Amino acid sequence: MERDGQRDDRGAVYSGRKDHSVTILYLLLTWVVGIVAASFLLAPPIIILVFGIPFTYEMKRQGVLTGSSPAGRYLASLFLLLGLFVVVSWGIWHFFPAYVWGYVVGLVLTFVPSLRKCGRTQANIADFLATNSECLDKDALARWMHAKETARDHQ
Repeated sequence: MERDGQRDDRGAVYSGRKDHSVTILYLLLTWVVGIVAASFLLAPPIIILVFGIPFTYEMKRQGVLTGSSPAGRYLASLFLLLGLFVVVSWGIWHFFPAYVWGYVVGLVLTFVPSLRKCGRTQANIADFLATNSECLDKDALARWMHAKETARDHQ
């Protein structure tokens, strides 16, 4: 290919300038992929590790969970989501190496605020109870909830 005003082998004129609109488009694309990856592939495994698995074992010890425990589903989800996160990150790194920073910025700006949602929040407890309702002993759950309310009232 020839330079500056010359035509390449396809007949296109080369201006000598880089097209910044494509750069911006790829940066935005990798930024959005980072947001989605953090929201759906990174934050849920952290919630599973910090809340889901420990809470499952606590409910099992308290006799609230009966039958098959959701811990197996949590472990499967953990490995599947982290595996997908690794594949997406590798794809960005491999196919868009010049735009990795867009991906990293999307990850960080989404993941850091989501850390507040990783603990024993009312939303996580409600989601756990709704998702695993078929495995719950309703009487044991009522006793556990009453004990938690009583303990909170005495503080």
